[in-house]
Formats: sequence, structure tokens, C-alpha cells
Amino acid sequence: MPVTSREARYTANLVTLLILVSEEPVPLESLYPDSDDPWRAWRRTVALWRALSATQWFGIVDFMRMRHLGYWKGERPFSALTRDHGEPVNVGECVGFELRADSPGDPSTLNPYEVEVPYSTVVSRLLRSTAMRANGTASRMALLLTPYLRYVSDDLGTWYTSGDQKSWVETHEVLRLRLEPIDQIPETLVTDRLSSYSRLIFRDEPDQVVLTVLRQAVEDLRSWPDQLSPDSRLALSRMVQKALRGMARRQATPRRCGTPSSGSGGNCSGSWAGWRTNRWTGPGTRLRPGPCPSAGPPPRGTTPSGIPVAWPSPSSTPVGRPGRPRTVSVSPPGPS
Repeated sequence: MPVTSREARYTANLVTLLILVSEEPVPLESLYPDSDDPWRAWRRTVALWRALSATQWFGIVDFMRMRHLGYWKGERPFSALTRDHGEPVNVGECVGFELRADSPGDPSTLNPYEVEVPYSTVVSRLLRSTAMRANGTASRMALLLTPYLRYVSDDLGTWYTSGDQKSWVETHEVLRLRLEPIDQIPETLVTDRLSSYSRLIFRDEPDQVVLTVLRQAVEDLRSWPDQLSPDSRLALSRMVQKALRGMARRQATPRRCGTPSSGSGGNCSGSWAGWRTNRWTGPGTRLRPGPCPSAGPPPRGTTPSGIPVAWPSPSSTPVGRPGRPRTVSVSPPGPS
């Protein structure tokens, strides 16, 4: 075994034991009392951990969490290690250290400490990994995307597949539709744009992504340029009308459930039965039915280590939450 691998295992075990016996958060500086630059020493140590296998690295990330606190106001900021108990992930605690890395004044951005994402999501792992590594580049990118996380969706970085077997990322599709001027794209790209619309606006439950994309579709219809085919505009118009009719129909149709809607939910006898699950049943198997959707939004399926997985859908392959095609993601996100 290489010396670096032995050092990585040795130091990871020492820090794990320290977190287990510590009743209080462990400040980063206390790990290197004799170092003039504890941040540099920490990054060197974590770089050795990141060179371990993906399972070992994300085992560390799932056990402990580096929290960067107090960087928004800049009053005695500090970073500390704590035990991870699977609670929602605060964006500021993951990337807040970058707020004052190169800027002399107070930040004039959304406060990342007011934004949280669910624990069992891809973006949660990306943020916790970034926080552990104290990665400035990834942290700055996350800070730039804070408005999206707060006002549009916490789904940042998950790969999906559609019926045409093409892979795509929801964030990229939304940003492309909103930022790509309709009057500056050639006719050859209109089909791709219509495909992006069809992937996003047909969902069982309209969310902020659907509303954002529908708003952009209305803008496209109003400013449709003459050089683009009117047939494409007609296709987009029909797509929007179909989505709106579906939303109106769902609002007017009561849900059929086996038990009354309550906090605990019940087994649903309607068309949504079976899309909720609370456990991983193994690769190549079907997920058991869970509580009625009226009990709240569905939790994401996970592997034993918390990685999102797929479950079947009659309309697309496969589906992560109602109306969302999701790819099988059985390996941790590579870049982090």
C-alpha cells in the first residue's frame, strides 16, 4: 500500500475518533496547533482522503461535516468539524468561507446562510464535499448559484434521461431556456429548445421549475422571430396549452386515497400508488409502495450510502419524483 494511502487512512481514523469523543465542535485550527497556516495543512490532509476510493471518501463526508460559520457578517468567523446527523444542509455553512476570500467589503449577495437543501440530494453531497475540502473554486460557483437554489430548485447537478435516451441536467436546461435569446438561435437548434420545454413542463405537480419555464415559453411565443418556422411556434403553443390544461385538470380533480389525508399518510389507491419509498431495495428491483402523496413531497430514493437511485415509471425511464425522469446514479459525483 502506498505511503499516502496509509497516511490517509491513519489521519482519517484519528479525526473520526476525535469527532466521536468530542462533545463540542472541533475547530479547524485546533487540529494543527503548531502550524502557521492550518487551512493549508487541512487541505493537504483532505486531499489525501479524497484520493481514497469513492466509497471511503463519501463515507467520511457522510460521517462528519465541516461547518464554516460567521462569514456572512465577518464577526469572528470560524470553521469546525461536527458529527453529521443527516439534517438539511445549510449552503452558507458549506461555502461561506469564500465570501471574504478576495473581497474587501461586505458581500452584496443573497445570504447563503438563509438557504438550505435537503440532505438526500446530489447537491447536498456536492456542498458537503466542497465544505470538507475547503475548495474555493467550487464554493464560488455555488455562491453564484444561490438564487437558483433558493427560488427555483434544489436539484443542482443530477443527470436525467428522457424517452429519446438523451442525458440532461435540469439546471442547465432551465438556464439555457432563460438565457439563450430566441432571436439569436438558428433553426437547427429550435428542435433542441422544444425538447427542453417538453422535459420540464409536464409534471404531476407543478413546481417553481415549471412556472419558470412556462414564463419563458410565453416570452418566446410573444417574441418569436420571423426567421424561425411558424410550425415550431405552433408546436410550442400547443405544448404550453397542454401543460396548462393538465394543471387545471389536476386542481379540479380530487385525489383518491385509501385513508384520509393526514400527517402519517396512507396507502394510495389512485394512479400515484407506489411512487414513494423509504428504503433501498437493491439494484434491479422494484421499490415498494409507500405513503399517499397527499402526505407531502416524495423523499428521494437512496442507496445505502445515500446516493440517489431510480425507480420505474410507465411514461419515462426512470423517474425520481413525479414527472421527473431520473438516471440511475450509483456512483458519487466525480468532480467533488
